[in-house]
Amino acid sequence: MSARLILVLFVLSVCLGLVSCEKIDEVRQTKRTLEMVPLQFKDAIPMEYGRLVAVTSNSQYPKWAQLWFEDEDRTISIVIVNFVDGNFVTNVLSIPRK
Repeated sequence: MSARLILVLFVLSVCLGLVSCEKIDEVRQTKRTLEMVPLQFKDAIPMEYGRLVAVTSNSQYPKWAQLWFEDEDRTISIVIVNFVDGNFVTNVLSIPRK
């Protein structure tokens, strides 16, 4: 008796799950709105980027870290650093705050 009840509940839950699924809209590439600016130095981070507020990493790129800076105007600048080789990515992502 209980095995039959469990089987019925399982079939009902699978059917309910299939009915509730819907197709996800296709992801569209949007136009780039943030500005990439060239890094001024090859061996230093400019002081005008402000104070360091965060450091993040990505498991897909284990040698690289993103340094997040906030300047006096509250603009965020992201500098990408390879901390194993000691290199910078030549462009910095600048995110203005309004």
